[in-house]
Amino acid sequence: MSWDKQVEDAKDELGYGNRYLEPHEWEEVVETAKHHIEQECEADYQDHLYRYKEYINSLQWAMKRAQRLEMDGRICQDCKGEAHHVHHITYDRLGRENMNDLVSLCSSCHKRRHGFVRRVL
Repeated sequence: MSWDKQVEDAKDELGYGNRYLEPHEWEEVVETAKHHIEQECEADYQDHLYRYKEYINSLQWAMKRAQRLEMDGRICQDCKGEAHHVHHITYDRLGRENMNDLVSLCSSCHKRRHGFVRRVL
């Protein structure tokens, strides 16, 4: 939903209608609209996460994963160590990936790709 529509809905929800709003009223409208957007984003995220988990546990993914590992000779494409993971470069085609959407990685490099490596100063 567009920002303008979120603002109009927030104005209606707060009972302001189409009248002129004072600055403090605008602040309330903006906060209400932002809250609605956050709720929508959270719902979208939860839906994506559910679909992702179902797919990752499917036979379809197991076959695609095995194919990518075989194509790369079970070699991590970042460090050339032994690969045990297949990483999605993009999730745009989740469930209908082409092989260029995937890369074989070792555990350390997979964590690094996801930003899980602790930075030491």
